[in-house]
Amino acid sequence: MKVRLSALLAVAGVLLYRFTMEPLGVLLQRRERDILLVVTQEIE
Repeated sequence: MKVRLSALLAVAGVLLYRFTMEPLGVLLQRRERDILLVVTQEIE
C-alpha cells in the first residue's frame, strides 16, 4: 500500500512540475526582456 501511495505522489509531483514550469518559464522570459529593455535604453 505504501509503495502505491509513493508512486502516486511521485507521478503527481512530476505532472505538477511539468505543467507549472512552462508558464513560469514564459513569465520569467517576459520579465527578463522587459528588464533588458530598461537597462539597455540610452539615458536622455
